[in-house]
Amino acid sequence: MNQDIRNQKRSKVSSATLLILAPILLAAGLFAQQMSLSSLRNIRILERLPLTPVEAAIPGPIRTSGKATPIERPGRVGTITARWTKTPSLWYRAVEEKETRDSDGNRSWVTVSDQTSFVKFDLKDGSETILVVPDNRIDSYIDRSWRQTKGKRRYTEYRIEPGDEIKVVGLVSQYQGTPAITFDSEGEYIPILSDGPISEVRSGEGLTASLLVSLSLLGISGSCVALMLLLRIQNVLAFVVVVGVVESGFLLAGSTMMLAADLKAAHRSVTSSVESATEIVKAGFDKIGVGWDGDWGDERAFSRAETSQAPGPRIALIRDSLAGYCARSEEVRNRFPQWLIAKGLGLAPTPSIASSERDRAQLETIKPARPFWFWPTLGLTIGGVLGLIGIRWGMKGIKEKRLIENIPRTPCSEVEIGITEVVGTVAYAKSDASPLRGPLTDEPCVWFDYHVQEWRGSGKNRRLHTIERRIRSQVFLCVDDSGSIPVDAEKAQIINGRKAKRKKGNRVYTESSFREGDPLYVLGSGEIDPSTGDSLRIEKDPQDLPFIISNLPESRLKTMKVSVAFWMIAIGIAAVTTAILFLMSFSGTASALHQLIAAGTSIVTMLLLIFLLLYNDLVFLRQRTRWARSNIDVALKKRFDLLPQLENVTRGYMTHEREAQTLTAALRSSFEKEAADASETEDAATRKAIGKMLAVRENYPDLKADAVFQKLMTGIIGLENEIGARRRGYNAAAERYKARRSSVPEVMLARAFRFDDAPLLHWSSEMINFSDLDLAPPVEPRGDEVESSPEEPSDPPTSDES
Repeated sequence: MNQDIRNQKRSKVSSATLLILAPILLAAGLFAQQMSLSSLRNIRILERLPLTPVEAAIPGPIRTSGKATPIERPGRVGTITARWTKTPSLWYRAVEEKETRDSDGNRSWVTVSDQTSFVKFDLKDGSETILVVPDNRIDSYIDRSWRQTKGKRRYTEYRIEPGDEIKVVGLVSQYQGTPAITFDSEGEYIPILSDGPISEVRSGEGLTASLLVSLSLLGISGSCVALMLLLRIQNVLAFVVVVGVVESGFLLAGSTMMLAADLKAAHRSVTSSVESATEIVKAGFDKIGVGWDGDWGDERAFSRAETSQAPGPRIALIRDSLAGYCARSEEVRNRFPQWLIAKGLGLAPTPSIASSERDRAQLETIKPARPFWFWPTLGLTIGGVLGLIGIRWGMKGIKEKRLIENIPRTPCSEVEIGITEVVGTVAYAKSDASPLRGPLTDEPCVWFDYHVQEWRGSGKNRRLHTIERRIRSQVFLCVDDSGSIPVDAEKAQIINGRKAKRKKGNRVYTESSFREGDPLYVLGSGEIDPSTGDSLRIEKDPQDLPFIISNLPESRLKTMKVSVAFWMIAIGIAAVTTAILFLMSFSGTASALHQLIAAGTSIVTMLLLIFLLLYNDLVFLRQRTRWARSNIDVALKKRFDLLPQLENVTRGYMTHEREAQTLTAALRSSFEKEAADASETEDAATRKAIGKMLAVRENYPDLKADAVFQKLMTGIIGLENEIGARRRGYNAAAERYKARRSSVPEVMLARAFRFDDAPLLHWSSEMINFSDLDLAPPVEPRGDEVESSPEEPSDPPTSDES
């Protein structure tokens, strides 16, 4: 059982995993993107095709509707028998499913067989019919006709029966010398049989495209995360910019290539349809004896054809249907950015075909295909919730990582009230205290987390379930070269690299612990120790700032925080994009431009959040610098307030009155000048006066007999040391603020919002050693002697101040 501290640096396995994961996620993202663009192209194809009467069918793609009827011709089978119900049908799909239950009792159905069978049939529209030749490649949108459950088997049939009204999208071509709608040749159509509106197919394709592009963005952004973590790039702004550029680049490139291919194919299809229609119409005019020179706007010729005998009416219908096809293609082409791509490709204008006034609006207008409200609402809700969770947790990790960077390391002996960071080793708070013992290892420790889990279930549903969880801790010390400070781990976020694990049967026993001598990193708040009342300890911040305790290096903690944050932000960006796309789907349209807008919106939102985080960082660092400076002022005032008491005491010593009072007056004068001008850069005169006061004490040992004098001298020297420590703290905070204020992109925010510079202080900050003051044992002070009550420093700022 390994009890060493692990995970102190990234393992080779983790690096190899990131190296493999990056190209896999990128490939998955690009595949999902291509599927999404394919769905968008299907929508464009369906938008271009007007509803065409059977009588007006010409070679090429067609969208039509009518009544399915059996073929009543010698030598041909009219119907087939459905598999389960034996119902006479023209097309059916029979599905058999088996019920299964997992270890938790959840029921599901598994497909056992899925069979499709069909015969050729006629599609009748009024008095005209056209042959339909089904194919296995047809996308069927037929409602369920029958379902029955027997025991653990479920049987379902989807049928087209004689007399059913259906919609067909296919390709008109010659089949055994007869015009027919076929589905086995390539063309600008989608093979569809449906008993519902084609608009439902378009709306379904739009929802599919929205979901696929979200998965695409998740894969692409995940690839960026893996690559940046592999290269140890932890800058969050760089991450968001890289993700935005890569995602937008791939979307833009993929959309441009798809639209270019779509526009070329649509132009070929329209041109081919016009050529075919021209031949058919010319032959029709010749048959009815009307001259026509190929001008589709010749209203006189088409009016005569409409009122003449066959095939005159068919000629008028062909013109109207062709006009609708051309007008819809032109409408799609004139959208942005299609018109720009078409211009770049140098495509010839779409042929313009005039149509009759009564059918123009119906044939040429593309109506929005709005989906059923439930699915967009569901996608919007799930995307919004996942987006908020992902971005919130991602920003929380980034905030913690930047807080670790922004808080300078403080020696244990110089910790003050407020957020602080210390690094040292673990030690027991009291030498005679009984340490805790780990339940699994039975080793002494100051904190442990004991976890008992049990495997339950089987197969893919096998899971670990918690049987017992115990967390115990006691106050311990963080020790460094300067001293020590107590730490209370209650409510701390523990990141522990020491983990012991043992397996016994179906149970797994795990123990994490902190032991004496372990390396220790603590980010928490210095607060008054309730057990002493006059010292500090590190505990949970009352303003809910992060409280982190770990036995891992600081650099490893930052890597762990930023890794989780990057993954959560990637999920958040994809989820927000999903929510925006599903919101747009309520309009009944879907396009590559919508995808770019949605992705761009989520990226811009993240950039705004990042800049807000950077702004709050600058505010926090500026306020921390001001707080450090105000604490110096408080210490100077505390020192100044002690001098009148020192003067009163020295007046009582007549033998040494003149020299002592002269020195005291000089000392107070120097303090007054320093308190009045806190920006002074050198206080050598003040420290020289203190040195002389110490000399007086050495020359006149009788002064040591007075306890009040002893306390005052000790207090002054303690304040000098306190001021020196606070000056160093101020300079550390000012240096961090200056460095962040001068870096990119914070420098832009600093200039825009006028963040002033913080000058460094150059006062001497050498400590006066208390051992220099060898005073006699103190005596009890008299009742009329009152000790001073110095002011306490102000509370530090929090990172949420702005």
